[in-house]
Amino acid sequence: MITLATNSNNDLFASNGNIVVCRDINALGQQCEKTVKVVIGELIFDLTRGVLGFGQDDIFGDTQDAQLYEFRLRDAIRAVNGVVEILSIDYEVVGDVLKYTAEIQTIYGITDFNSELFI
Repeated sequence: MITLATNSNNDLFASNGNIVVCRDINALGQQCEKTVKVVIGELIFDLTRGVLGFGQDDIFGDTQDAQLYEFRLRDAIRAVNGVVEILSIDYEVVGDVLKYTAEIQTIYGITDFNSELFI
């Protein structure tokens, strides 16, 4: 697997005048991370990919349901080609922020990523 690499701001970047790419386990980990950041209906080429988000259901309404969001994260990650198993998803809600870390077994090995979502 090969894909364009992004930095911590989710932007493409260059090195020595060339756009940076990532391969195999790094590419698959990056793909998983990007997938869980997409809200269903956001991708014009596949409206079914992503995670239900703000205003689409009751995850972040009056009662925040982090477990339901974890369930949706797991569904989105499982849909990524090359994911073998989700080993863990740990999360915590701190004020208005849901922070999470996911560890994933892929066809290339184990990778992880973490992110946060303002709720």
